[in-house]
Amino acid sequence: MLYRALPFCHLQIKTLRRLYPNKWKSTQTCSKAPQTLTEHLRLYRLHHHLFQTDMAKLLAVDKVTIQNWERGVVEPMIRHAPRIIKLLGYDPETVPEALGLRIAYARRLLGFTQEDLGKALSIGTFAVWQWEAGLSIPPKAKLRQLQMLVEAQHMVVVTLQLF
Repeated sequence: MLYRALPFCHLQIKTLRRLYPNKWKSTQTCSKAPQTLTEHLRLYRLHHHLFQTDMAKLLAVDKVTIQNWERGVVEPMIRHAPRIIKLLGYDPETVPEALGLRIAYARRLLGFTQEDLGKALSIGTFAVWQWEAGLSIPPKAKLRQLQMLVEAQHMVVVTLQLF
């Protein structure tokens, strides 16, 4: 038997489809004055009508990771901090007063562990720990180097006043 193509088979109907209004449930709530990084993430997600899967794709993590963050099971690892801050468009934490805490804050902005920062500044991990604990004062050259690392990462001047 011979089949013939019908004249309209090559046609396709394309239209824009609404992504979320039919699936979005507005019963989810979040704090209006978020305190923690994960509360800020949840507020962002709900404000932008994103599913946890969508947020996971944006942050390059698994959906379960987002679920655990929002439930308070775990906090985001330090390596995720730069992506989260970039997504939010701001850092929910304020810059601390003490020099040691500002160094730890700068390290978090970079998403570095103490070991990573030590390698980046060509110093030992123990020295980084001593700086952050306030047991020793870093040389001004190392503070400038850290400031430049933060500014290069965020492409803006972050007022850490490290030196």
